[in-house]
Amino acid sequence: MSVADRPAGAAARQVMTLVTGTGLAQLIPLAVSPLLTRLYTPQDFGVFALYASLLAVLAVLGSARYELALMLPKDDTDALALVALAMAIVLATSAAVLAAVLLFQAGLARWLDSPALGPWLFLVPVSMLLTGLVNTLTVWANRTSRYRQISISRVLQSASAAAVAVALGWGLSRGSQAGVGLVLGAVVGQALAAASLAWPFWRRWGARLQAVGWQPMRAQALRFREFPAINMPHALLDALQGSAVVALIAALFGPTLLGFHALAQRVVRTPMATLGSAVAQVFQKRAADALHAGGDTRRLVDAVLRRLVAVAVAVLPLLWFAPELFAFVFGAAWREAGVYAQILTPWLLLNFMLSPLSQLPLLLGRQAGALAYGVAYQLAMVAPLAVAWLMTLSLRQALLLQSVAASVVLVAYGGWLYRLSKSTARHAPA
Repeated sequence: MSVADRPAGAAARQVMTLVTGTGLAQLIPLAVSPLLTRLYTPQDFGVFALYASLLAVLAVLGSARYELALMLPKDDTDALALVALAMAIVLATSAAVLAAVLLFQAGLARWLDSPALGPWLFLVPVSMLLTGLVNTLTVWANRTSRYRQISISRVLQSASAAAVAVALGWGLSRGSQAGVGLVLGAVVGQALAAASLAWPFWRRWGARLQAVGWQPMRAQALRFREFPAINMPHALLDALQGSAVVALIAALFGPTLLGFHALAQRVVRTPMATLGSAVAQVFQKRAADALHAGGDTRRLVDAVLRRLVAVAVAVLPLLWFAPELFAFVFGAAWREAGVYAQILTPWLLLNFMLSPLSQLPLLLGRQAGALAYGVAYQLAMVAPLAVAWLMTLSLRQALLLQSVAASVVLVAYGGWLYRLSKSTARHAPA
């Protein structure tokens, strides 16, 4: 029996382990969000959105995306060389960013048009280092089927970030730097997540990791050079698009509407992305095993799609009533955030359903094709805001254009991914 033919029970248990942990991890910030919206202003959420968007761009460069290749080597020795390579690159790039902040802090704050963010730019290289460690160790835990560790790390990250944000928001709510609680909370959460993953990894694999030399690292760097060459530009485009959207909304519509947009993303997209990530990790592991065994991924794709479509259908009614729900839960002042979530519903649901399947190009060596669709997607996300500026449209109108354009690209991308899965079925041995 091939990996692809195994009963779905094992995959379901693995997904449920991740979903239980990630579900709890997302329930915590959702539960405290009504309190956070009363402790922090929309401007505070806007500042945090700028911080997060800057980190998202730099985190892509952190490890040159080599951690994503960890699922591909059959031999653990080769995979450990990739871990060492990714960590070495993360340390070097974080140090470079720290030097840049030390030299250009004031200029960076002016360039971002956010003086309030200036004092906290020193946390960016720390967050960058922690993000690289968490990403690398999470993929390793996925490779070794340590899904419980992944779940624990996510709950720790979520709970600690929420606790710090609430505590500092409460204590500094009358100060001029109240929004720093959101930033510090995120950093503390990343630190605890990294520690929870690093400790069991080091106990089991530390001695072998220390024995890895430069030659094995160099060999793996050359073997998987398409990840920095193709996947990193793709991911960088994604991150730059997110940063560009944040910057354009702030510049064209002001920090208050940016704060509404940030809350809509935080409450709606983040849980979907987390659930999609949980499914993606299990799918990536099972698809890689299936391909190594000479099987196909078509039936895995069919099963995943059926489950994700069912979840999307169940979520749809909630998003339909999003404005009323946001006003009831977060306060009447935040109703506009619910309107934005409602407008973006088609894009949010399609993005959720396709995110796990986006692992296929990595596994099948089709990253160049994924990059082409990625460029079209980035244009669909940014161009509507440029159109809004030229035609003096409202943010609601701009987001409607964005949702429609991005949805069209995602439908085309989904068709391409499904055709990829069918190609593995045609070439699988009987």
